[in-house]
Amino acid sequence: MRDPKLELLQELAFARRQYDSDVRMGVSSAVGAVTKYVEALVDAGEADPQLLIPLINLDGALADAMRGISNEHIAVSKYEGGSKIPLHEAYAWGVASAVVSLHKEAGDDLATAVRRISVSRPHFESAKLKEYRKRISRGDRTVPPASLESYEDTLRIWKQADELTPRERASGALNAFQSLTKQKV
Repeated sequence: MRDPKLELLQELAFARRQYDSDVRMGVSSAVGAVTKYVEALVDAGEADPQLLIPLINLDGALADAMRGISNEHIAVSKYEGGSKIPLHEAYAWGVASAVVSLHKEAGDDLATAVRRISVSRPHFESAKLKEYRKRISRGDRTVPPASLESYEDTLRIWKQADELTPRERASGALNAFQSLTKQKV
């Protein structure tokens, strides 16, 4: 007997592995897996067929993009100002800055705290990370909102872990950051 949930998880795991070598193919496979799962729910009478429309259109748009064909579903909107840093990158820089702050609270000096990030993730160069963190802590308006939110959320989440020492919180946050950024940001 088919287990649609198990199949979904297996296909998402495959899509995640694909994502490491071909981002667009991995994303397309993940959308395809979700679409297949919702189709199974529709077939079982557990979901409205209308739920499939945006998924099928997104899947088609991604296939078009891989073939070099533009599609309105994933067209880039007109730039309206603000930061041009992609959202996932702004998020990662905010988390990296928070990890540095947690390591400082655990007793590291700034250079050591920053080096902990840049050694394992060279994209986060020490000088850039120091400057970015300084801009976040000053509330610089040029920092994307996603960076500020991820910085504050990361600090809040790890500081709530009262049962951990500051060093354990800093190490845990660094490990979480490294898992989050396995793919180059």
